[in-house]
Amino acid sequence: MKYVEYYGETMISIIIRTYNNASTIERAVKSALAQTFKDKEIIVVNDGSTDKTGEILNYFGSAVKVINQENKGALESGYVGLSHARGEYVFFLDGDDEMDAGTILELYTSLLETGEDYGFSYCDYYQIEGGERSIVTVENVFDSLVGGILVRREVLDNIRFWNKDFLLPEYDFLIRMMQKYKGIHVRKPLYWYYRHGGNMTANREFVAKAQKQIVQKYGDDLRIKSD
Repeated sequence: MKYVEYYGETMISIIIRTYNNASTIERAVKSALAQTFKDKEIIVVNDGSTDKTGEILNYFGSAVKVINQENKGALESGYVGLSHARGEYVFFLDGDDEMDAGTILELYTSLLETGEDYGFSYCDYYQIEGGERSIVTVENVFDSLVGGILVRREVLDNIRFWNKDFLLPEYDFLIRMMQKYKGIHVRKPLYWYYRHGGNMTANREFVAKAQKQIVQKYGDDLRIKSD
């Protein structure tokens, strides 16, 4: 699909968290650079990688802002990336995933057409596992990912970011965001999620415990309320 480039006055911060993603980080960064929404900054938080991730990131020069740090984990890396973000909107992309060239533009324009009570937009995604590709329609909080969601920065400032008391704080964050703001569901798979043994969600016992933690606080009706 061919996308038309868009130039506007709003900056969007794309934050990429990476740890030992030497085999995938180039793909992830290139998909961010390829976005047709041109008013963007790309921030890569290299969380103490011990492979060639750092060397690969050097190839991109000033096209991306790289923050090298000792290994602190994915959660802390998210906070670090956010502390450097200057955009009015924030989007997370993990170092082993990628997105279509028009992802940011479609999410942004969908959100732009709404009122101030709309705080975020999100898309469906491709899940690639074991060479098989499927489409995941994000209807339930537990179907959501850290990536694939465009959030107004003022929303993050108002409701706070991830709650470190949760095993998978992105679920809690999305619920808290829904309690105060409406969301727009772009019903297209625009994000590519590569599921593998290194994913946190690959540990089924861990995921079950994290989901139980969310249900205990919010109940079991976790459908995403959006337009």
